Amino acid sequence: MLYHTKNTEILNPNSDNLNVWLLDRFYYQVFLGVDLSRNFNRFDISLGLLGSSERKRLHTGLEPFFTNMGLDLGLRYNYKGFGIENSLYYGAKQMQFFREYGEVIYSGLPFYHANFYDRLEAYWEHRNTYCTARFSFIFHFTESIIANQQMLSIVIDTDKLLRKVF
Repeated sequence: MLYHTKNTEILNPNSDNLNVWLLDRFYYQVFLGVDLSRNFNRFDISLGLLGSSERKRLHTGLEPFFTNMGLDLGLRYNYKGFGIENSLYYGAKQMQFFREYGEVIYSGLPFYHANFYDRLEAYWEHRNTYCTARFSFIFHFTESIIANQQMLSIVIDTDKLLRKVF
C-alpha cells in the first residue's frame, strides 16, 4: 500500500514553520504459507516479511527513507467452532512517525510500533446460512505491555437473506 499525505496542518502540528509538506509511506507484506486443513475446519501457518519505507518531504529538501522490516509468523486454527488465531511480529519498529502523528496518520494496531508484538485471539464461532457470530478473547503482548480485549462480532449475509425474502 502506498500513501502520500499532504496536509500542512496535520504534518506540522505544533509549529509555525510549515516545512513538512508531504509524508510518503509504503507498506508491503510477502509471505509463504501452508494449509493443513484436511481434518479441521481451518488450520494454516504462514511466515512472512512485513516492511515499510517512510519519509518526510520538506520544503528545504528530502529526508532519507526510514526502512523497517520484520518477520511475521501467523497461525490460524478452527475446529467445530472453537479457534485460535495468532500473529507474531519480530523486527524493526514500524510506524516511524507514530509518536509525532499518532492515529491522525496511522490506522491499524499501534502495537506494531514495538520490536516484538504477539496478538493471540481465542474464539468461539457459530455459523448458519445467514449469519456468523464470533465471541473472542484477544490478548496483545509487547516487550513491556500485556493488554486484552473481548469482542463480539456479528456478520449477516444480506444477499442470501434478501434472496430468501424476495
